[in-house]
Amino acid sequence: MYTIGKLAKLNGVTVRTVRYYYEIGLLTPSAKSEEGHRLYEEQALATLHMIQYLKR
Repeated sequence: MYTIGKLAKLNGVTVRTVRYYYEIGLLTPSAKSEEGHRLYEEQALATLHMIQYLKR
């Protein structure tokens, strides 16, 4: 599971970008931590990569 910061860093985007994609429904977290942080699985990593690819 990846936090929003780790997911952003692995894809070379900002945390703000990941939050924006969440807000418009392109990325959905798999779970939430006990502290309320959004957690993402491997599939989100691939989805974010595809979004960036299609954006180019």
